[in-house]
Amino acid sequence: MITLTDSAAEEIRRNIVDHPHYNGIRIDARGGGCAGMTYNLTLESSKKPGDEINEKNSVKIYYNSIVLKSYLDNMTIDFVEGLMGGFKFINPNATATCGCGESFGT
Repeated sequence: MITLTDSAAEEIRRNIVDHPHYNGIRIDARGGGCAGMTYNLTLESSKKPGDEINEKNSVKIYYNSIVLKSYLDNMTIDFVEGLMGGFKFINPNATATCGCGESFGT
Protein backbone atom coordinates (compact mmCIF):
# COMPACT_ATOMS: atom_id res chain seq x y z
CA MET A 1 0.00 0.00 0.00
CA ILE A 2 1.15 3.52 -0.82
CA THR A 3 -0.34 6.41 1.10
CA LEU A 4 -0.59 10.14 0.52
CA THR A 5 -0.47 12.80 3.18
CA ASP A 6 -3.25 15.40 3.17
CA SER A 7 -0.86 17.98 1.67
CA ALA A 8 0.19 15.61 -1.13
CA ALA A 9 -3.43 14.77 -1.95
CA GLU A 10 -4.28 18.48 -2.05
CA GLU A 11 -1.35 19.26 -4.37
CA ILE A 12 -2.35 16.46 -6.73
CA ARG A 13 -5.93 17.72 -6.68
CA ARG A 14 -4.64 21.20 -7.64
CA ASN A 15 -2.76 19.64 -10.57
CA ILE A 16 -5.70 17.63 -11.89
CA VAL A 17 -8.35 20.35 -11.58
CA ASP A 18 -7.46 21.59 -15.09
CA HIS A 19 -7.42 18.02 -16.42
CA PRO A 20 -10.84 16.58 -15.55
CA HIS A 21 -10.17 13.28 -17.32
CA TYR A 22 -7.56 12.41 -14.65
CA ASN A 23 -8.45 11.29 -11.14
CA GLY A 24 -5.03 10.63 -9.61
CA ILE A 25 -1.37 9.83 -10.13
CA ARG A 26 0.68 6.86 -11.18
CA ILE A 27 3.93 6.27 -9.33
CA ASP A 28 6.69 4.32 -10.99
CA ALA A 29 10.30 3.54 -10.16
CA ARG A 30 12.97 3.28 -12.85
CA GLY A 31 16.69 2.72 -12.98
CA GLY A 32 18.67 5.94 -12.68
CA GLY A 33 19.67 8.68 -10.31
CA CYS A 34 22.66 8.73 -8.01
CA ALA A 35 21.20 6.06 -5.67
CA GLY A 36 20.14 3.59 -8.38
CA MET A 37 16.40 4.17 -8.94
CA THR A 38 14.25 7.24 -9.46
CA TYR A 39 10.61 7.95 -8.69
CA ASN A 40 8.34 9.05 -11.52
CA LEU A 41 4.90 10.60 -11.03
CA THR A 42 2.40 11.06 -13.88
CA LEU A 43 -1.27 11.93 -13.99
CA GLU A 44 -3.50 8.88 -14.43
CA SER A 45 -7.15 7.99 -14.93
CA SER A 46 -7.42 4.25 -15.35
CA LYS A 47 -6.24 0.96 -13.92
CA LYS A 48 -3.77 -1.18 -15.86
CA PRO A 49 -3.08 -4.92 -15.46
CA GLY A 50 -1.24 -5.59 -12.19
CA ASP A 51 -2.21 -2.26 -10.63
CA GLU A 52 -3.08 -1.67 -7.02
CA ILE A 53 -5.08 1.47 -6.33
CA ASN A 54 -5.10 3.38 -3.07
CA GLU A 55 -7.11 6.53 -2.40
CA LYS A 56 -6.80 9.59 -0.18
CA ASN A 57 -9.28 12.49 -0.17
CA SER A 58 -10.73 11.35 -3.53
CA VAL A 59 -7.28 11.23 -5.17
CA LYS A 60 -6.20 7.84 -6.46
CA ILE A 61 -2.66 6.43 -6.45
CA TYR A 62 -2.00 3.83 -9.12
CA TYR A 63 1.03 1.54 -9.16
CA ASN A 64 1.97 -1.82 -10.61
CA SER A 65 2.11 -3.91 -7.46
CA ILE A 66 3.39 -6.98 -9.32
CA VAL A 67 6.57 -5.20 -10.43
CA LEU A 68 6.99 -2.52 -7.76
CA LYS A 69 5.64 -3.96 -4.49
CA SER A 70 9.08 -4.77 -3.06
CA TYR A 71 10.29 -1.24 -3.90
CA LEU A 72 7.28 0.89 -2.97
CA ASP A 73 5.11 -1.03 -0.48
CA ASN A 74 4.29 0.97 2.68
CA MET A 75 5.68 4.17 1.17
CA THR A 76 4.19 7.58 1.96
CA ILE A 77 4.17 10.48 -0.48
CA ASP A 78 4.19 13.92 1.12
CA PHE A 79 4.21 17.44 -0.31
CA VAL A 80 6.19 20.27 1.25
CA GLU A 81 5.85 23.94 0.31
CA GLY A 82 8.85 26.23 0.00
CA LEU A 83 12.11 26.77 -1.82
CA MET A 84 13.30 23.15 -1.47
CA GLY A 85 9.76 21.82 -1.35
CA GLY A 86 7.91 19.48 -3.63
CA PHE A 87 6.91 15.85 -3.40
CA LYS A 88 8.82 13.90 -0.77
CA PHE A 89 9.01 10.12 -0.72
CA ILE A 90 9.17 8.34 2.64
CA ASN A 91 10.13 4.84 1.60
CA PRO A 92 10.84 2.22 4.30
CA ASN A 93 12.20 -0.13 1.61
CA ALA A 94 15.02 2.20 0.62
CA THR A 95 18.44 1.23 1.91
CA ALA A 96 20.06 4.28 0.31
CA THR A 97 18.80 7.68 -0.82
CA CYS A 98 20.43 10.62 -2.55
CA GLY A 99 20.70 14.02 -0.93
CA CYS A 100 17.84 15.51 -2.95
CA GLY A 101 15.48 12.60 -2.17
CA GLU A 102 14.68 11.94 -5.82
CA SER A 103 16.42 8.58 -6.05
CA PHE A 104 16.81 5.52 -3.86
CA GLY A 105 18.39 2.09 -3.71
CA THR A 106 17.20 -1.17 -2.19
